[in-house]
Amino acid sequence: MATTHHGPGGPAKGDLPGRLSFVSGTSQPKDIEDGNHYTTVKSPDPTGIEGGALREGGAPDLKSKDSLGLLVQYAAVGLNYGVLPATIYPFLQNFLNASGTQVTTAQTLVVLPWSFKCFYGILSDCVPLWGYRRRPWMVIGWIICLLSLLIMA
Repeated sequence: MATTHHGPGGPAKGDLPGRLSFVSGTSQPKDIEDGNHYTTVKSPDPTGIEGGALREGGAPDLKSKDSLGLLVQYAAVGLNYGVLPATIYPFLQNFLNASGTQVTTAQTLVVLPWSFKCFYGILSDCVPLWGYRRRPWMVIGWIICLLSLLIMA
């Protein structure tokens, strides 16, 4: 692509479509346009990496113990985060006659751990327990959840 020098008024209006379609950045050479095709900016060939797979090896067995455990884990999480917030309002407002601020505070406290999900992920990746990265942390989390539910009951 030819470099043009512009006057103090900036680039000419005719250069605008050419500049908008050009991928800028220091990582790309300035001559990436080859005729009508972009050669160095195109996506890599996905079939070059084991037929487009994201990881090495064969297809994962979805009926294995690990896969079923993960499915049960996420089903229980969905149940907790779907049922608990839905029962707070009727229970606190109608049965215990709590104020609106108390109900809102309780709803916020129930979903607060979900806000720290990214930090729990970093902690579980950086601090493995008993040779595992995630399994002990999930068990500890479920024990804390069970204890909290028992205390509230």
